[in-house]
Amino acid sequence: MSGSTANVLPRTLIFALAFCVLALSWLATCGMWHYQRYAAAVAPPEVRRFEKLTVVTLGTGTAYPNPRRRGPALAVGFETDVVLVNAGRGIAEALRAARVPATQPAALLLTNLLPENTQGVDDLWLTDPAEERKTPLQLYGPAGTRSFARGLNATYSEGLRSERGASVNPALPVEEIAAAWSAQVGTLRVSAIPFEAAPFPSLAYRFEAGEHAVVVADVGFAPETLIELAKGADLLVHTAIHGETFERAAAEGAANNASLEREAARYTDADSVSQWAHRAGVAHLVLVGLRPPPLLDFQYTRSAKHHFDGEISLADDGDEFTP
Repeated sequence: MSGSTANVLPRTLIFALAFCVLALSWLATCGMWHYQRYAAAVAPPEVRRFEKLTVVTLGTGTAYPNPRRRGPALAVGFETDVVLVNAGRGIAEALRAARVPATQPAALLLTNLLPENTQGVDDLWLTDPAEERKTPLQLYGPAGTRSFARGLNATYSEGLRSERGASVNPALPVEEIAAAWSAQVGTLRVSAIPFEAAPFPSLAYRFEAGEHAVVVADVGFAPETLIELAKGADLLVHTAIHGETFERAAAEGAANNASLEREAARYTDADSVSQWAHRAGVAHLVLVGLRPPPLLDFQYTRSAKHHFDGEISLADDGDEFTP
């Protein structure tokens, strides 16, 4: 065998061995990545800590099914204290995606009892065994919330006792809010005001931690009341409609015109919400539950910027906002 042939063979073997090592490393990496994804999907997440007052838009959709947006829900967190506002479709999955255990939130606050805001209450309540909670999930809401909770208790009590033992008390503790209200939930100071002129019981909430504040509302029945609540807040999170679209649809005699009229009366166009944010001195306006969902952000932000010179965000599911 010539010297050149003898040199080629070891070189070929070295390249083959190196290729095998790289291939095995790649397979091991893929296997570890797959395992980590599987573990993250099934293992209980650890209690999450928020260094700053934080809003997580768990769901930014509406009553209409949208594969890109879950039902209305958001979390407000500071340190290890978390409270939820509304519980739309898919809230349990949304919490996991946000790395928050379903048992970490201490309270659920409902702005009103519209189905889009309550469809996930049982999902949240029943996803993890009740006995894993140190204290029961506290439910707050407007008049009618106690009756709503009694209905859930009646629906699920027998199944819960069969599944988790005869000693389980499935009842959701409820507090109805009928006037200006405030409470301390861990490190979070929570305030609420009812919209007295509303055609159905509705609330807006303010959350404070340290020097920062966040206000959450979803219906436009009482602008002056909301402006007073939102004064000086870092964030105002509010639903909005695209007024021009609704007006055009009504003018063209849309088939679902009655439904559009109800939504236009219940919710507020982005132009008006931005004026309220300006009058309240809010630093950052976050729009959720957009009707219709925008193809391009400027559909909503164009007119809003005429009245509001702060930051404007159109939230997606899973977005996080801090002062």
